[in-house]
Amino acid sequence: MIKAPLFATLTGLHLALLQFSYFFLLLINVTSTYITYMTIVISWMAGTLIGLWLRLSAGLALVLGVVSYYAVYLLVISDPLSPSILPIAALGVAVTGLWAGRFFVLMLPLFGRPDSLFFHENNGFMVGVVAVFIGFTLLGKPFLLWTPLVSVLVLLGGTLLLRRVPPVTATATAADAVATVPPVEEGEGVAAHASPRLLHDWQSGFTEAARVVLLFAIVMILLNLLIPPGIALYARAIGEHYWTLFWGEDNLITWFSSVQLLLIGMVAWLNREVAVLAQRLGGEGEGRIRAWIWWIFMLGFFFLSLDERFRIHEQVRDQILKPDGLFVGLEYLRPGDVGLYFYLAVGLFFTGFLLAELRRYPWSLAFFVAALLLTLSVAVVDSLPERLMEGWSWRRFMTSAFEEVGENTAQLLFLLSFTTVLHGRLRRLGAP
Repeated sequence: MIKAPLFATLTGLHLALLQFSYFFLLLINVTSTYITYMTIVISWMAGTLIGLWLRLSAGLALVLGVVSYYAVYLLVISDPLSPSILPIAALGVAVTGLWAGRFFVLMLPLFGRPDSLFFHENNGFMVGVVAVFIGFTLLGKPFLLWTPLVSVLVLLGGTLLLRRVPPVTATATAADAVATVPPVEEGEGVAAHASPRLLHDWQSGFTEAARVVLLFAIVMILLNLLIPPGIALYARAIGEHYWTLFWGEDNLITWFSSVQLLLIGMVAWLNREVAVLAQRLGGEGEGRIRAWIWWIFMLGFFFLSLDERFRIHEQVRDQILKPDGLFVGLEYLRPGDVGLYFYLAVGLFFTGFLLAELRRYPWSLAFFVAALLLTLSVAVVDSLPERLMEGWSWRRFMTSAFEEVGENTAQLLFLLSFTTVLHGRLRRLGAP
């Protein structure tokens, strides 16, 4: 139930990443005219049509596509702005597009119905389009270099899982099973009318998804635990003081912080989607679900991710508040540095609407409160005037390492709070 749709979604994501990575790659290294976009579109469609009838295995098609991408990558950076590169790049795009066609031929037997296959692939593609623009905005050229490789490795691993998935006949698809469910009366859940087989498949899928969420949370905990000592070891190896590697905004810890904020927003969105699904299925113990509040927190953390990368509140402080004399002359506040307190106040206002969701899962509420307290302490340290910290023996550490590590730890606690809700709700939906 979950492996084939997940693979289809990841394939859509992978295809979007490659297609738009080609676009940005050629845009900045060859030409920025409309010819670039048209070349990619036409070449991609040609490769897709060829892939429909060319007999390629999934692994070979995926490898050929990524090898072609990196061949074009090396070509354009070795001879930038050369017009002769565009026809060669068009060939590479066509080879990469082979999997876009072959994918539908190989995957259709696992779905039985093309509409379901298109649905999951298109969802992944739309997420990939957004991910490319956000990723390229935050990371720049490193995103174009590493993302396709990571994406194809994930898909190659997925092909191994799909070998255990049997083909689905047209009469045994989930869509047909749903179609056999009697009409649902107002106020009743779909699960009350589902067949035992379909209900069992749903429960297995939700249980598997809960395991994935738990694994994701463990990985994020490990990253937050390993990155600070890793930076310390690197500082020792190059003979630098630990705190100097946290100065500025273009360092590893800031990049990780912006990515982590983006992930929190995505988990908030998943909570909204699962909350709506729980209402439709008539999940017990849910009570009234305010699904809209997750949209608010999703947008909020997306904005904080952009703020971390582009220093929005610092720009407002330095270019608007300080020149206009706003929030200056206060004893315990750096001139105009009220941005973090404003974010905190807005977050506290909407937290009141989120408490009903968090209270269902006590650990989630505990993580959230701890995150708020740590965020407040980091905001205080970040906004204190320099003159108040001149006598501190640990001033450099507190204003660099503690501030950045504390900020990332607070983000981790927010992430754990939201993943606890997501994991708990998926487990309830997967319970027999």
